[in-house]
Amino acid sequence: MRQTFEEIWSGVASLLGLAVFVVVMWMIAKTHARMWRRVSTRYGEREKLPSVAAKLETIVIAQRGALKPFDANAQYTTYAGTILSVAESGLRLSLVPIPPLNLMAPALFLPFDEMTLDRTSWALWPDPFAVRMKHLPDIDIILGRKTVEWIRSRTDRSPFGWDI
Repeated sequence: MRQTFEEIWSGVASLLGLAVFVVVMWMIAKTHARMWRRVSTRYGEREKLPSVAAKLETIVIAQRGALKPFDANAQYTTYAGTILSVAESGLRLSLVPIPPLNLMAPALFLPFDEMTLDRTSWALWPDPFAVRMKHLPDIDIILGRKTVEWIRSRTDRSPFGWDI
């Protein structure tokens, strides 16, 4: 009887531990993808278009506006491991397939004709740029200067078709 109880207890404890792990990982994935999902509501990729070139990059998706020091409500997320692809009509962004961080972050497609590119400031990045989308008036997608130069070497479509 005691051995049966110990086996049942061991099974229940293992299931409880697994449930706690799954919930924690789900919360991490949801928190990590928060800003990405805000963009995907409007610019989620509808179909996969062939790309001219692709590169692994770090981007930031941030609430537009100046951040205040020690602001606990600052809304931004850094996405290291973003695959940035240049297509004929826009940029495709997807996260490297590493679960759980990519589970709630569907691929994005940012059309060039709805995009503007403006200089901005971000952390200690040297001369970053903000991609601003027509249907996301409160969000910036921040790219490094070298990333913008790389995109410009692959396309001449506006807003990338002019000198920095």
